[in-house]
Amino acid sequence: MKKITVIVLLWAVSLAAFSQIKNIVASEDSSLVMDNIYVGVLNNTSFNSELKAESSYSFRAGGMATWKPSNWLDVWAVGIYGRTDNKDVVINFVSFKIHSKSNKIGLEFGRMPTLSTELTNMPLSAAGQFGTWVESQIISPAVGAKAKWTISEGEKIGAELNLRMEKPEYHLKFESDVFTMSACYGEALQKFQSAILLKTDRVYSLSVFDNCQGSNLIANFTSIPLGKKLGLELCLDAGYRIDTAEMEKFELGLLKTFKSKWLKGLLYLCYKYETKSVDTCILLNI
Repeated sequence: MKKITVIVLLWAVSLAAFSQIKNIVASEDSSLVMDNIYVGVLNNTSFNSELKAESSYSFRAGGMATWKPSNWLDVWAVGIYGRTDNKDVVINFVSFKIHSKSNKIGLEFGRMPTLSTELTNMPLSAAGQFGTWVESQIISPAVGAKAKWTISEGEKIGAELNLRMEKPEYHLKFESDVFTMSACYGEALQKFQSAILLKTDRVYSLSVFDNCQGSNLIANFTSIPLGKKLGLELCLDAGYRIDTAEMEKFELGLLKTFKSKWLKGLLYLCYKYETKSVDTCILLNI
């Protein structure tokens, strides 16, 4: 309980000190920019069929920065500390990007999100901390190198080679203003995965097909706004295991986001089929 209190106090101090912490110039020559600083607290309470409640929490804080020592080189770094149910998690990314002056062609290498991982929300955001089950199925960051090319306005293609457990993993990606597609294969896990992300004003939908050592999963997360005045979204988070003919995940819920001068966050109420429970979630962040 004391640890939870300390976490909340740290969050409150940060909240009092900052309101919007993005794109802060951190050097005289403007070459170093703090792209984002994030602090968030998430609480989840689950009620089973006997109305017994179980609660969990997570705290996340971190920052993202870009240093541009020249007009053809960017150095990108992310540091994240998280604590979930008395377990500490530290995540670090560092990458070096060599690109043309127009930034249409670039080569990036380091420890970083893969092209497939880029279809998910950034971890230093409310959506990233909240997460979805479908997002958690997408393959995680790794050490490697990726190349991107802007083929036309709003359209990009990319290819990547990285190492996972000392074995190669291959990624391809196509990105446009409306939808993004990725595909990957990793020898370490003997896993093929493809994903499609659709983003419009009327719908947000992420679909994943996963084949790992003969086991096939098809999954989808969809969010549909229920009018601007209500500020609500209807969310479906589901997955079906084809080889066992089982519904591995089914979650239907309502999401409400809010924002004020000093406070941002979201409220979420859902029903989970696999646990036969009703869950409530509140996230507060800066």
